[in-house]
Amino acid sequence: MRFSILVPIYNVEKLLPACIESILNQTFCDFELILVVDGSPDNSENICNEYSLKDNRVKVIVKENGGPISARKVAVQHSSGDYVICVDGDDYIHYDLLSKLDSEISKHPSIDMIGFGYYEDCNQKISDPIFHKIPNGYYTDSSILKNGFLFDSTKDSENNGCLNFALWTKCFRRSLFAECQNQVPDTVKNGEDVLCTAWCISRITNFSIVNFAGYYYRSNDSSITHIRKPYDLINVTNVKNELQRISIFPKENIGHWYQMSYYVLLRDIAKCSKSYSEYKIFLQSMSYDPQYDGLRFYSKYKVHQRLKYYLIQKHRWTMLYLCVKMFRL
Repeated sequence: MRFSILVPIYNVEKLLPACIESILNQTFCDFELILVVDGSPDNSENICNEYSLKDNRVKVIVKENGGPISARKVAVQHSSGDYVICVDGDDYIHYDLLSKLDSEISKHPSIDMIGFGYYEDCNQKISDPIFHKIPNGYYTDSSILKNGFLFDSTKDSENNGCLNFALWTKCFRRSLFAECQNQVPDTVKNGEDVLCTAWCISRITNFSIVNFAGYYYRSNDSSITHIRKPYDLINVTNVKNELQRISIFPKENIGHWYQMSYYVLLRDIAKCSKSYSEYKIFLQSMSYDPQYDGLRFYSKYKVHQRLKYYLIQKHRWTMLYLCVKMFRL
């Protein structure tokens, strides 16, 4: 079997049928669909069971809630495809995605990873295609990823690295993915994609980037990436510690990722806070690590980019709040 498609499911009953049908209606048919109902309290389990009765490619696993990491770990344990693709239960994929990936695998049978693009679906308004920041092609040297995944220093400007962090923008060799997913602690609730991809990068020897946007990400304000909690401030530091454990990434790159992630989180908390007192409640859960406070600024940074790093490195949390509220930094 060529592909195993892994779908963790939690509270997505309204969008789940569209997700499943986009997979079952692929032009390439040699795949299995593994639906993991992760303790979802809605009607998702019944929806999954209905599809499994209609199509023998569908496998349904029901487990206690443990988060997307534990769901993917269970899914990959029950998978048998040569390659795995991760899809979130509230998203959907292009009908030709598997065909495009199969074509690339046929050209390079030993390939470890294929990166592809995606669209954002915001209330049925579809964005332009969004691609990785690496030129399309087949690569037998993975050093470009190890040196530029978290932050691409060759650009000498603020950036989020040369490869999109999301697991759903990539196809992995199943044996590689299973090994690397198991390295990610189940306790990580936000940032698990960064960690799993980072572990995979530390193991791969070759990869491809294809000029095809095959995934549709639904931009949902109630999704886990838009709900900020006090624990998230601790979680960013936990993810940073795990990245350091992998040891292949330059310290400077981890520092850029860490400080930018901390800034984005505090910015979002400031935006959502109704008052400064509410914002301060989040600050009480901080576990900020100052080891990267000497991170240098780059000459091509714009003023607002420099200001972000300045506020983080100088621990100006109140000023950050004011800049977000007054100037939408």
